[in-house]
Amino acid sequence: MDDAGGLDEFRAKFEQTWTPSPINDAPTTAIDVQAVALAEPPSLLELLTQTDGMLAKPDNIATTVGSLFDGLKVRLESDAFADFFDLATIEHSQFEEDSTRGFIIRVLNQEKRADNFVTAKITRERKRQRPFGAFAASLALGLYGDDELVEHWDLDLNMRMDRSQLRVTLTPKFLTLQRIVLVVTCAPSLEHCYVFELAMRYPRTDFNAYDSEGVELTRRWYTQRWGGDVQWLVDKIAEKLNSTVKEHLTATQERLAKS
Repeated sequence: MDDAGGLDEFRAKFEQTWTPSPINDAPTTAIDVQAVALAEPPSLLELLTQTDGMLAKPDNIATTVGSLFDGLKVRLESDAFADFFDLATIEHSQFEEDSTRGFIIRVLNQEKRADNFVTAKITRERKRQRPFGAFAASLALGLYGDDELVEHWDLDLNMRMDRSQLRVTLTPKFLTLQRIVLVVTCAPSLEHCYVFELAMRYPRTDFNAYDSEGVELTRRWYTQRWGGDVQWLVDKIAEKLNSTVKEHLTATQERLAKS
């Protein structure tokens, strides 16, 4: 505007209607006190009470593991393996599958857990006695070998579980194909369940026998919240095994077509 005086009437109405209340001199109100109280960290009792409801309990351990294993059985039995493989499943209440021991120990040995539901540790000790001076010198120079130090790999499920491992075996109906074995392991911890997935393929050593050493196809591990939905995990493991079997069948088909 050319003349600011034209705003006098607007300015008067604005000051009368929208004049802010003083801020600097405002006394502390109940709202201010509440805001300060909310800013204080929760007490230990409050934290324990809040956290305890999310930790493992016997019932949600059984529910989570059962939903995973049963879901995998249903999903894998419905996949198109029947023309080429006989599918068989077996469950263990302990960690009985030797192929998974090293995998589980390596992972859990590095994880920080507030419990010892599963013992997974690697310890080293001297294998034989030798003069202390020579042994100390070899340690300092890094000259000690496997004949002087031996490793112990310990894996134990310390709590009672009716179902902890699921082994899925696909035995081929044709001599050219190889056996495929999937082992899924549930290792409990207070905060969540560790789930290990290991798939191997084994060649024949005889007409009805297979090698004890196989080719590793899949090695993965996950954490699953207790009582949470496990369908995502069922789908992930089943789809990977499905694609692994298809790759084996495709490779076999291509090899036979060239012969």
